[in-house]
Amino acid sequence: MDVRSRAVDLLNALWTLGDAGPVRAIAAPDFRYSLSTEGDDLDLEAYIALVAGFRSAFESVDLIFHRVLAEGDRVMAHFSMTGTHGAPIFGVEGTGRAVWIPAMTFMYFDSGRLARQIWVTDFLTLQRQLR
Repeated sequence: MDVRSRAVDLLNALWTLGDAGPVRAIAAPDFRYSLSTEGDDLDLEAYIALVAGFRSAFESVDLIFHRVLAEGDRVMAHFSMTGTHGAPIFGVEGTGRAVWIPAMTFMYFDSGRLARQIWVTDFLTLQRQLR
C-alpha cells in the first residue's frame, strides 16, 4: 500500500471508526503527535486518548478529504471533520448541532512506520458553531 493510502486509512480508522489498532500497529516506538509546532508533543497513547475524548463529544464523526498529497515518506491531508455535538467539549455542553471543522495534518513516515504527526485545526470555526 502506498504512503498516501496508508495515511488516509489510518486517519479514517482512528477518527471515523474509533479503532486505534491500525495506528498502534504502524506507529514508531518514539511516535510524537502535536496540535502545532510549539512543542506540545504527545506520545501515542496520549494521542489516542485525545481522539477518544474528541469522539466522545461528537457523534458520527466523519472525515471528508479535499486534498491528500504525498511525497516520499511525507503526507499532507486537508480535510473537513463533520459530526454532531452531543457531549461537553471546551466547556460547552452538547448542543445537538451538526458541526464542520476544517483541518490539516502532516504525517511523517520512517521505514514504513508513522514517526510524527502534526495537526492543524480551525478551532475558532468550531467554537463559533458551538456558541
